[in-house]
Amino acid sequence: MDIISIVVAAAGAFVFGAVWYTVMNEKWMAAAGLESADLEPMNYAKFALAFVAAILASGMMEHLFVSSGIGSWHAGLIGGLGIGLFLAAPWMVVNYAFSKRPVSLMVIDGTYSVGGCAVIGLILGIFG
Repeated sequence: MDIISIVVAAAGAFVFGAVWYTVMNEKWMAAAGLESADLEPMNYAKFALAFVAAILASGMMEHLFVSSGIGSWHAGLIGGLGIGLFLAAPWMVVNYAFSKRPVSLMVIDGTYSVGGCAVIGLILGIFG
């Protein structure tokens, strides 16, 4: 495993998430049933957890890509999209459905799951 490509891919997904949730902030808060007063001050432990989670996802995707012979940017992008669309997002949707979360939240967070996996796949494919 190439740890540098894994960390760079995780950083790419992390940045994608920062941009996505900055753009979707108001819609996400409404869908999640939150108001700005509900949010806690900057919590670096949660950001660290998010980055560790991105590293774990990137590491597993790297393993799958190496095992599958994926080694180009376009194959990595397609692989990442597939993992996001057919593994990450559906799993999240089931959890949200049973916890009675709104469809709008499923769409916002599901899009992040798909986009984040696509970014990871693209970066790993570039390094591949």
